[in-house]
Amino acid sequence: MERFFQALSVPVGFVYFLAGPVTFILSVVDTWQTKMSVVWKLVFNLTLDAMTAAFWPIAWIVWGIKHYNGYHTPLALLFG
Repeated sequence: MERFFQALSVPVGFVYFLAGPVTFILSVVDTWQTKMSVVWKLVFNLTLDAMTAAFWPIAWIVWGIKHYNGYHTPLALLFG
């Protein structure tokens, strides 16, 4: 079982380190589209957007596994 988790850690790590920056970029773009002041936008970029980029890739990984296994996930909206 240990070898299974070792083998799984490489693709999960790759997806995590790819999805993290993508999620951060999407969060920053979304933040700058709002009508908040520049100060609040910067606060959001340094706090909430960074936390979102840390946690959301986990959801992307779970959705990817479920999508691969044939379940309906939000990824179906992106990849049809």
